[in-house]
Amino acid sequence: TLKLEKIGIQNGVKALKVDLTGPATAIPRAVSGPFTLTSQDAFGNASNVAADTTFDLSSNSSGTKTFYSDAAGTSVITQVTITNGSSTATFYYKDMALGTPTLTTAWNSGGTNLGSDTLQITVIVGAAGKVILTGPATAIAGTVSGPFTLTSQDAFGNVSNVAANTTFDLSSNSSGTKTFYS
Repeated sequence: TLKLEKIGIQNGVKALKVDLTGPATAIPRAVSGPFTLTSQDAFGNASNVAADTTFDLSSNSSGTKTFYSDAAGTSVITQVTITNGSSTATFYYKDMALGTPTLTTAWNSGGTNLGSDTLQITVIVGAAGKVILTGPATAIAGTVSGPFTLTSQDAFGNVSNVAANTTFDLSSNSSGTKTFYS
């Protein structure tokens, strides 16, 4: 006869380190998806902290970078806290420059010094979704104007390449004779 007994498996209990996870990419000028800082035991299991534990947030981006406590990007923060009895803290990030910045969370105060963790992300432009026309505000009748330029942009105003050749019809509301030159 085989006797089965109920056993319990418990994690390493004490939080000893942190792990930073989040989206691999972000779009400039847009608030990212959530990043999560998790306190972990020696085996990498989530482990609650015994006191509020605060971490500094930083980025080595060359652009203007901002951390937020909310997805709407209305509450700017420079630190995040894993509160007593929990194992996670969440924050959001916005960067104004393209590139591959490294985000860093570093223990600042409270609880046990859980060290720091880093996460490299890629800040890339979104898909082209609109076109902006720039050029001279006026033209003199009977002369060729200065050049006009069409620039494709993503939803946040970042210059973005189109996915395929795109043709635009040119028109003018002028009452005179109109000629377009390339």
